Amino acid sequence: MRCPHCHEIHPDNTNFCPKIGLVIDRDELEEEGPPPPQAPDRRVTIGAAALGAILMVAGVLMLLRGGFSMPAASQEEDAGLSEVATSTPTTITGGGGGSVSPNPLPSQSALPAAENLLPTPQPSPTTPPAQTDLDTWIAYAYGKENDSEIYLLRPSTGESRQITTNRYNDDAPSLLARTNELVFASYRDDGWELYLLDLDTGKETQLTHFDGQARFPAWSPEPGVRKIVFEGRQDTSSGKRYSIWMLDVDSGSLTDLTKGSADSRPQWSPDGKQVVFGRALNDSDRNGKITTADFLTISIVDLASHKITHPVNEIDKDNYQYAWSPDGEWILFCSVRGDVNGDGYANLDDSRNLWLVRPDGSGQHELRMGNQSIFSPGWSPSGEYIIYMVHRGENREEMWLYDTKQQSSSQLLNAGPIYHPEFAVGIP
Repeated sequence: MRCPHCHEIHPDNTNFCPKIGLVIDRDELEEEGPPPPQAPDRRVTIGAAALGAILMVAGVLMLLRGGFSMPAASQEEDAGLSEVATSTPTTITGGGGGSVSPNPLPSQSALPAAENLLPTPQPSPTTPPAQTDLDTWIAYAYGKENDSEIYLLRPSTGESRQITTNRYNDDAPSLLARTNELVFASYRDDGWELYLLDLDTGKETQLTHFDGQARFPAWSPEPGVRKIVFEGRQDTSSGKRYSIWMLDVDSGSLTDLTKGSADSRPQWSPDGKQVVFGRALNDSDRNGKITTADFLTISIVDLASHKITHPVNEIDKDNYQYAWSPDGEWILFCSVRGDVNGDGYANLDDSRNLWLVRPDGSGQHELRMGNQSIFSPGWSPSGEYIIYMVHRGENREEMWLYDTKQQSSSQLLNAGPIYHPEFAVGIP
């Protein structure tokens, strides 16, 4: 089942969410299959513009014939126009101060001009070379329980392609652009394993036969290597063990990088020499165990020395889901910093906005995103854009794009069961 709190699929019969330590009621989920993902509809705007042009021409002809005169606008009409104007899409500002609406609507300022959004002929099924960040494919999962598939989306055109079509749960995709290979986790007859799909040939290969669950894979951006880090979940005599593993695709070697028991959601540094992940250091939920359901601390493992550091050790905050900026200067993450919604609990329902910190722990600050419930952040190849999800309700996640230069956001996909978007890495 897709957990409404941590946005992962829980196939076990207990429906226990390891992130928040709660049993999820299966009745909360909908059983019917999802509609296909849709970009925000622009047809109404185009139709209205065409109708307006026709009425304008007719008005000019009638004026030339003396058919009618145009009266001055009344105060009531002015009030009506003002009311409409306030309902137009609002730009989300980020970084510094300024007031922001609690639930702003998408602004289109971060996207190219309309003429550049029209579909163009594409060589397919291969991935064409990206010219800008917005030409780079975004891989994501779409679907509800037992019906999750992998899709690709190109922001510059709005083109979306369904990549997998099967009866399994396919989740957490990562696309290596220079080889055109997609890795993803899939729950099949032998449990959660990693699979590789060659987009040029269509050939699918099972990469792991892991003793447990292999989840949340991520390709290394380092040139010339084909390495993947992932979250490995195992059952032991002392309980659940979550650690960060690395797979060398070419040699097949598998390495337990962190040798941890409560480690989660790895992501690479831009040079491929370090991995950032979350580690629970304290029993924050006070149940006598330290698990990934407890508050996570930002942690970094160096692949050469195997040394693990914690640049930010805030035991009273849950800092999770990380993305290292392409210039290596910043780590982007989500954070729970108290009982924001006033329900008496500090959990994922209280996650707001995004946060940034330098790898050495300095410069931590909030990236204001309208005080919305945000998950799954990631950087575009140059760092100009940030991809993220906004949670609107059960199976209602919106995909958004934040322009770091303009400090504004644009909605890419309407609300639906959308999960784990990520820009392609290793751009040739």
